[in-house]
Amino acid sequence: MDGINQMRLPVVHMWHLNELCYDGLTSLEEGQNAPWHCEEHVRTDAAPLTLHSPPWTNTTTVTVSSTMQCAYEGLQCFELLTYANLKDTIPSNLSFWDDVLMRGDWRWGKRDLISAHGNHLWGIVRHLKGVSDAAIMELNLSTKIPIVFELDANLKLTCPIKFLGDEVTIKTALEAIASEWKCNK
Repeated sequence: MDGINQMRLPVVHMWHLNELCYDGLTSLEEGQNAPWHCEEHVRTDAAPLTLHSPPWTNTTTVTVSSTMQCAYEGLQCFELLTYANLKDTIPSNLSFWDDVLMRGDWRWGKRDLISAHGNHLWGIVRHLKGVSDAAIMELNLSTKIPIVFELDANLKLTCPIKFLGDEVTIKTALEAIASEWKCNK
């Protein structure tokens, strides 16, 4: 917050940028969900954006706090995905983009901070850069490192995206993300 000189940012709560849970992978041990994060399983030409992790089932136990229940109050069941993949999160990204960002004051020289989960970050970058399905799946993004997007008044990128931080921290974080795609054999 110091970096953008705004210690007291107004907060806009949007369920569109929250992956409510990790579907049927919720509460599994890391070793049990490893096949779903495996490079050969996810990064294929056949389904880079559309691969679904297992959906919630009647036996999936999800604990939602009272705060979370309030956040989703008023939504229809069909609005909440029972699984999450990049293709299915892009429409909610664009809804946030159109409803909040395109109408925001930041189009006129202000800076904002967006906090979102991985698929939503990929969706935002995909939208801003206009890249293909294959290209976005090759991009490593860390939710632990702030990303700077410099935009013009029409919310178009004016320069390549930048990671905010020192080189070693950024390199370590991106290598960690890349290694998550690898299968333990």
